[in-house]
Amino acid sequence: LILLILGSGYVLYIRHYYFVPSTMQTDPLPHTRQLLAEEKYIDAKEYLEYFMQFEYMKESVEAKKILKNINIKRESLSYKGQKVLDGIFSGESDEISGQISAIGSDFFLVGDIRDLIIEGSHYIGDQEVDQILVALSSIGLVASAGTIMTLGGSTVPKATISILKLAKKSNHMPEWLGKFLAKKAKIIKETKSIKHIEPFLETTHTLYKNAGLKGSMYILSKSKNIQQLTTMSKYTQRFGKQSHILLSISKTKILKHLPKLKKASPQSIMLASTYGERGFKGLSKVGEKRFVKSIKVYKGIAKSGYNGNLMSILYWMFRYLRDSVLMIIMLISGVSLVISSKRVKL
Repeated sequence: LILLILGSGYVLYIRHYYFVPSTMQTDPLPHTRQLLAEEKYIDAKEYLEYFMQFEYMKESVEAKKILKNINIKRESLSYKGQKVLDGIFSGESDEISGQISAIGSDFFLVGDIRDLIIEGSHYIGDQEVDQILVALSSIGLVASAGTIMTLGGSTVPKATISILKLAKKSNHMPEWLGKFLAKKAKIIKETKSIKHIEPFLETTHTLYKNAGLKGSMYILSKSKNIQQLTTMSKYTQRFGKQSHILLSISKTKILKHLPKLKKASPQSIMLASTYGERGFKGLSKVGEKRFVKSIKVYKGIAKSGYNGNLMSILYWMFRYLRDSVLMIIMLISGVSLVISSKRVKL
């Protein structure tokens, strides 16, 4: 009875002063295989590499093998060549090499004229015209003129517009942003100046500098308005090139928890993400020091338990033994202890 009281009390203490996961850390291999089946090699690489920075995945033989095969595929000349051509002729690509060639074509007016011709042919053929691409190409032509006039001094707006075109073609542009650009395009056409959208372009360029090309497009797709986009731009200053992976695996819930995690390091926050939203809640509740200590304890238990079975039992206990259940166990054990002690005296 004394052991029951002490054990229940200890579990209550652990639950409230340390991080207690109810599930194992995320296994990235199933989703990685799914991305590879869809031939999304760069997505698979970034996703798997995110998890491989943590100790529980570092030594995974299977993960290393998958990553090696991805790199071999992406380094092949045929693959690279195809992606570069996609960027030049369609202005669309899921690979960095293709995206760079798409942006490069815009700098020489080829990209903007190409897109206007494509959308013009759609109009002539009574097909649906992408008004947002028309707007962006028109803005791009004005920006190009400004770049030439300033001898390259306004290359940032031009590059940012190209990023927005890529975002539109890859279905990463939210509805609010399309409406915003279409509205601004009319003003730019009349004034022959992009000053009206320069603050927005600067915010987007900051996003690009911090999160990279692919990351900035993904984050753009998750924004709901220009205010939230500004907040997300600041968020990328903290997590850099891994911002979009963290945002993706947490289903954007990381943004909700960040105000409570101001003192936590980016590495601890990313470690917490491997436990899902419960990881963020645990980190904000117990603090970084106790959180990291808890993870080390669990790793020690997992290694000592036969095939991790002991760890599974502990996960089950912490998940289903609620505080109320533990208190009832302590109460019944305490009453029973008092009654039994009186019987012993009698």
